[in-house]
Amino acid sequence: MTDPTAPEPSPDPFEAAPLPVDDPDELAGVVDLFGALGREELLRALVELAYRQRGDVDESAVATAAEPAVAWAVERYYLVEYAPDEATDGDDATDGEPLLTVGPVAFPALPAEAEDLPHILDYPTRSVSRASLARSVETRLRGDTARAVAAADDDRVRHLFDVTYDLEAWAPVDVADVRERLDDVLAALDSESGADSESGADSESGADSESGADSESGADGDADAGSE
Repeated sequence: MTDPTAPEPSPDPFEAAPLPVDDPDELAGVVDLFGALGREELLRALVELAYRQRGDVDESAVATAAEPAVAWAVERYYLVEYAPDEATDGDDATDGEPLLTVGPVAFPALPAEAEDLPHILDYPTRSVSRASLARSVETRLRGDTARAVAAADDDRVRHLFDVTYDLEAWAPVDVADVRERLDDVLAALDSESGADSESGADSESGADSESGADSESGADGDADAGSE
């Protein structure tokens, strides 16, 4: 039975019709064409991609749909954000604006018509050092872990547990202690969930037993009345 007090699941921002990408991997694929992009650059690239795919485009609708999709991808480590001087080599035209690059969770994939974007958009190709980024991404992961644990956020804890493996494969970092902490929290949450399930089952069993006893008592009473 669905808990009526449970929050509604967050809608998938990639289901928005105006978006020219189907999932966060395709969004990462657009970023990967340039190495890294500022947010405004990425929004412009998505608008251009939508034009190439559909011809007639509402630029405002694409930009509006893209903003939550980018935020979703950053939150879940498909993209990571960093300061331009932190890990980028080459020309930079963002005036200090943070850059987005492919994160540890992503498997970049090119959406339809995306291959020509570097020839159409006058953006620099940026070379990003994962080794230089590793420390800031690790720091962010540790902060996200602390917040998820404090909130006992089961879904977030599970996601971050998976991210620890992806991050170690993506860059030279060791977050085994973070993974162990998340694993301990998951075990505790699973234990609580199991206890709640057993308690609910016992309550239902008890109610069924009482109901059965009442039914038998009623039947006996009816039989006694008939005897009299």
